[in-house]
Amino acid sequence: MPDLPLTFALGTTERLHPIADGDVRPEGIDLRSSVERTGEIFWAMPLTEPWDVCEMSLTGYLWSIQHGKRWIAIPVFPGWVFSCHADTMVHVNAGIERPEDLKGKRVGVPEFAVTAIAWSRDTWEQENGVRPQDILWCEERTAKGSHYRPSGYAPPSDIPVEIIPEENCLCDMLIAGELDAVTRYFGGPGRGKANGITIDRSYMTFKELAASEQVRWLYPDRKAAALASFKRIGWPQPIHTVVIKQEIVDQYPWVPKSLYDAFAEAARRTAQDNTLRTSFPFPAEEEHEVVGPDFSPVGMSAGNRRMVGQMLDLSVRDGFVLPGRTFAVDELFDRSTLELG
Repeated sequence: MPDLPLTFALGTTERLHPIADGDVRPEGIDLRSSVERTGEIFWAMPLTEPWDVCEMSLTGYLWSIQHGKRWIAIPVFPGWVFSCHADTMVHVNAGIERPEDLKGKRVGVPEFAVTAIAWSRDTWEQENGVRPQDILWCEERTAKGSHYRPSGYAPPSDIPVEIIPEENCLCDMLIAGELDAVTRYFGGPGRGKANGITIDRSYMTFKELAASEQVRWLYPDRKAAALASFKRIGWPQPIHTVVIKQEIVDQYPWVPKSLYDAFAEAARRTAQDNTLRTSFPFPAEEEHEVVGPDFSPVGMSAGNRRMVGQMLDLSVRDGFVLPGRTFAVDELFDRSTLELG
């Protein structure tokens, strides 16, 4: 019998590139992999479901399965952040000297609902007493370019959010002082379109914007700030997972474990690679020493389970869980993969 053909879109390949390269193949599956921009995957999958299997943001997955999408995840986490609040940039004349000064300020974001920003909001609230309600969140993505609004998402009513005019973009507004700060910046050439729809308009790269004379880091020592928060949290923060169409699992219930096993093998082969993307120098040797030997982007380890649970709590706060609905971590992942890893 020929292998089952499945299409797969992956955007974050650091630890899982043996899957994308075809060096590791799931048993019984002809996995037809393509590497795409994560922003395009996260925009297209909830709308037209062009792939059988794909990388998906945790909040996008959670919102989509409450709005008609029949997907199930496996405990594979391609995307992680390591105290990403440390990457926040501020205008030099914004009067922001410390995180507490973000209160009452205009903070630019791709959109409020980006998973990683939920972790930044949590850090500012836990460490600095800055609540999400204390900031005016200025979104670059239009309603059509949003990963969430086409499915009906809106931020909680008590949190101030506005969409900036289409003729503007985050990088220009920060340099001009029209924004006080920008966090989780996604700008750069060629990042702005998906099927003709504008998503991220900012044309300057992260490094170019940070190098502007009108811009400086919120945290002068980003690495120290990140390490201090990591010490409090105790584990990297997951932002993406891998989802499978439920109709495939219904017909071929062995598929999730086969895929999981292949991802686990890919993670094993790349265990010595740098595992987390940071904007500051963080050599692999130092990262492994800080994060510890138990960290893996695959499997429901105690640390991974705890972080997914925290993300569920943040999702309630940020309006990704509908009123009256509750989720347990185990509900999000195929049962055949829960005890693996």
